[in-house]
Amino acid sequence: MLSRQEIEQDLLKLREIVLKHKSAESPLETRKAIIDGVELDVFAKVPDNLRGIYELGKEVSEQEFLIYFEERFTYGETLKIATNMANVLIHNYGIGKGDRVAICSRNNPEWCMAYMAITMIGAIVVPMNSWWQGSEIHYGLQDSGTRLLFADQQRIDKITPFLDSHEVDIIAIKPSSAHVYAEFHQLANEISEAEKTDLNRIEVLPEDDVSIMYTSGSTGNPKGVLSTHRQIISALYSWIFGKQVGEILRPELVEKNPEFFPGILANVPLFHVTGSHAQFLLSFLHFRKFVMMYKWDAEKALQLIETERLSILHGVPTMAWEVMNSPSFETTDLRSLRSVAGGGAPRSPEQLARILDTFPEKALPSLGYGLTETNAIAATITGAFYASKPHSTGRPTVPVTTLKIIDEQGNTLDNEQVGEICVQGATVMK
Repeated sequence: MLSRQEIEQDLLKLREIVLKHKSAESPLETRKAIIDGVELDVFAKVPDNLRGIYELGKEVSEQEFLIYFEERFTYGETLKIATNMANVLIHNYGIGKGDRVAICSRNNPEWCMAYMAITMIGAIVVPMNSWWQGSEIHYGLQDSGTRLLFADQQRIDKITPFLDSHEVDIIAIKPSSAHVYAEFHQLANEISEAEKTDLNRIEVLPEDDVSIMYTSGSTGNPKGVLSTHRQIISALYSWIFGKQVGEILRPELVEKNPEFFPGILANVPLFHVTGSHAQFLLSFLHFRKFVMMYKWDAEKALQLIETERLSILHGVPTMAWEVMNSPSFETTDLRSLRSVAGGGAPRSPEQLARILDTFPEKALPSLGYGLTETNAIAATITGAFYASKPHSTGRPTVPVTTLKIIDEQGNTLDNEQVGEICVQGATVMK
């Protein structure tokens, strides 16, 4: 645990590293930009759109990426299927820039490929809560103006009684044998080379709309959060920036020749920003494999961590607690783990102490705080800082996000005072 003096010394060093890391010489350089009339810090050298993020996977085309039960897709195979489906959307369904296309399904490879296909062509993806009932899915389709829906059989069954109210086409994901809608892979496989459009000819700009994610709904209908390509990409590179800065600050934690290939357990819903952004989309920047579960189960999670040699266990703190209390915990080989990350709820200091005591030494605990409205970005804390301040949710996520705490009159408060959290930055919803 760091002393107060050590924390202050590390903070001074951290500020110097951050300033240097976002300078003109850095790949993660930041600059000022006026967006919707507001001056913000933005990344200067990152891809303009999510299609550019997906194409990073070409560097590791033969590497395994999406894994779900016995299904295994490489980065190259995933990009090919997603590109084919993007062309299906254009040629079979007339989907173009700005059109809304929804996904309502449990986690599976087709969910990821559909998300890629929609956003590659400048259409707007609407990731719907797969726990919604039929009336809620009906509301989401109507509210978002969705033209086309990707759905698995269970969600198709829920929405069927409401389809007379919608002019919406459906593409079926893993349908039953008696399905009536076009099946995902059949469509992707049938598109001919002659029909394909060069997607790079479709101009998709950083400020173009890309996603409507629904949030809240506890006291009324859920609200649609509209984000742009820049906002999501800024979130992804904020995590990369933080990781690289942390490695400069703690070079002893960097593995020169890692024994295991990076991989993450996809154990939260993809319709949530944690699943879609911090887990799925961020995998393109880390070149890691993305191993999906049918549903959360601590025993199954431990089995996958061992057999797939996964490096990240990431979810709500309850998940880490269930893993540590599993009968299989002591006998599972966890040598590959490098991160026990949490978010979505506070983690008790007692749980943090137990993580530090029971997980492998290299499996650093961390905690993140963010919102759907900020594309999951706000504050983070990890490693020695976290151990020294177990009640904290960390510092503002550098380098394009700022936070302040205000009172009811809008005055900025001093340390130790309680107020409303305000987040500003390039990741905040449109």
